Amino acid sequence: MSSGAWVSLLVEPKAILGPYGGEAPSLDSFAPNAWRAHFNHVAIAGQFMQLPTKLPESWGSAGKVRADVVFEFSDVRCLRVEGLLTRSEEDDSMHGLPCGITGRCVLEALSDSYFENPEAGVVVPWKRFTFRQAEFFVSLEAGNVMLYSGRRASSQFGHANSV
Repeated sequence: MSSGAWVSLLVEPKAILGPYGGEAPSLDSFAPNAWRAHFNHVAIAGQFMQLPTKLPESWGSAGKVRADVVFEFSDVRCLRVEGLLTRSEEDDSMHGLPCGITGRCVLEALSDSYFENPEAGVVVPWKRFTFRQAEFFVSLEAGNVMLYSGRRASSQFGHANSV
């Protein structure tokens, strides 16, 4: 899978492809700063440290622009969390606070089907999301993955500053 192919697993890929001009940011630049889990629903808030070439106005004023995003996973069938999520307490001067710390991040399709409609030729795979930092690891399997960016990310997560 190419570095930008992860967006094909999103319910609405244009949520991130639009601001990035059709070229998805690398998941290696994702820096989470908070997460929450509610039964079969998990949300992970953070930002991409890689900014788009043309910055959307809705992402903030000049000098304080951040690529805020929230990954929202629904129909979660497996969740494993170890350790504490690490986030930076320092303003990185380019993006501002809150700022997470990047780690190894992967979103991939699994071999079994979450939804299958043979008549329509539609097969939606289960997805696996993993993120690892030095002291934190999260792994989950979900049927649907949504991504919200900019102001929508803040409103989806309530702009959480705590882990």
